[in-house]
Amino acid sequence: MGHGRRIRRSLFASVGLLLALALAACAGPQSDWDYANDAGVVADSGFRPETDGFAFANYSVGPNRVEFSDGDVRELLGSQACTDDDPQTECELDPRAIAFRGDAQTLSQGGVCEGLSVLSLLFYSGAADPSQFGAERTPELQLQNNPELEREILRWNATQLTDETINSLRRMSPSQVLATLEDAWAEPGGPLYTLGLYNRVEQDLKNGHAVVPYQIESLGNNEALLYIYNSNKPKTPQTIRIDTEAETWRYQGSNVSYDGSADLELAPVSPRLASALSPRIFADFRNAAQDAAWACA
Repeated sequence: MGHGRRIRRSLFASVGLLLALALAACAGPQSDWDYANDAGVVADSGFRPETDGFAFANYSVGPNRVEFSDGDVRELLGSQACTDDDPQTECELDPRAIAFRGDAQTLSQGGVCEGLSVLSLLFYSGAADPSQFGAERTPELQLQNNPELEREILRWNATQLTDETINSLRRMSPSQVLATLEDAWAEPGGPLYTLGLYNRVEQDLKNGHAVVPYQIESLGNNEALLYIYNSNKPKTPQTIRIDTEAETWRYQGSNVSYDGSADLELAPVSPRLASALSPRIFADFRNAAQDAAWACA
């Protein structure tokens, strides 16, 4: 049985893992401040790219050439993926599950930033164990000659194409994102989030990328820095600059300049931990997803 299914099924049944999740969120060091003041670090999850992110960079084709398989589909979707849900018979994927398999593979060709972001948070929180994949700490994990880890990343990357994830997405103004993260990190046990970045070109969202937000610094004059783990630049802290009064943001990615033309998007991790997920396929979006909103730019 794959690692992914074990993680999702056991997460909330284990008191030990609940405790680990509770300890993962750290209270912010500031309690009485606003963004008009140079208050320094005002909220902090405790995550750090150097100690909690992967040492290798985001990729579109892994060194082990792992592809999204029928077994991966069954692992994520459960028996609903099969034409016959009789556990005594071999699973034959139904047409929608077959489409999900192909779309998840296509999505990964733009990079697996979502999978890297989600799995790094699960390792950080204690909800998953990096030692199952060959090392005690996330930065020590090697992708070369490690198809099990490459497959796990691919699976978590595919969870963005599910009802559970899509229905939980929260597109928000920059100040709303900061306020949500402040609340999430203020007390132990707060929710874990990835952050989606886009540019808007006319009516379309382009240049999609997933990162991990982990710290907020107030610079004064209604400006803030949101620190992120960007899998395109591993072990290197990155910042999104936000004007909380003008509700603007900007970030220089590896190959793309984000101009703040689109809202930021928070994606909670917990909905994708269900034992069986419901698939979304590109056809559901009238082919918009094929234009690579998600290019991990």
